[in-house]
Amino acid sequence: MPTIVEGDLKFDFPNDWQASKLDDWSCYRVEKFYKVGNVRRICKDCSTAVVCQNCEKKVWRGGVKSVDIVAINDSICWLIEIKDYRLRTGTKMIELADEIVLKVLGSLSLLAVASIKARNSTEKEIAQSAMTCEQLRIVLHFEQPTAHNSALYPALNPANIKQKLQQLIQSIDPHPQVVEMSQMRSLGWSVNSIATATT
Repeated sequence: MPTIVEGDLKFDFPNDWQASKLDDWSCYRVEKFYKVGNVRRICKDCSTAVVCQNCEKKVWRGGVKSVDIVAINDSICWLIEIKDYRLRTGTKMIELADEIVLKVLGSLSLLAVASIKARNSTEKEIAQSAMTCEQLRIVLHFEQPTAHNSALYPALNPANIKQKLQQLIQSIDPHPQVVEMSQMRSLGWSVNSIATATT
């Protein structure tokens, strides 16, 4: 059974699935695919680096980001992004749905390149399998703080995130899913909290 651990969450996939932690691939990290497009934004008129209006830091384009997990079964390629905000200490400036879209696009690019150029044979095999799939599905696995922890971090509405994702990636997956451990919506894998399992 393929098992992937991300932070405090353990994802268990059926034996006949291929599943891998995409953002740990050597094609991504060692061969530095994540650096593609990692250039400072420069103003085209005055050739000055663009500066954030809030903190006055120079703005960098972040290179290629990927989702956390790629999983394949029955000619379906699942791109799974994991956000566990139960212990979060801050928020990102970029909207969550926008971040997911950038990671999906980066992941698709990574899979395409890895299917041809990956040096790691397992990564190349999974990428080639992904490229021959007939369907592409996007899943955001999203855990939020419990009610007693939520005063500092107001809850994000999963329905709103899903609606925004549907608008942004309709041509890739018209029915993206936003799930959590207590509501997996009949997906083919299971998710458990490691902290819960060990206590």
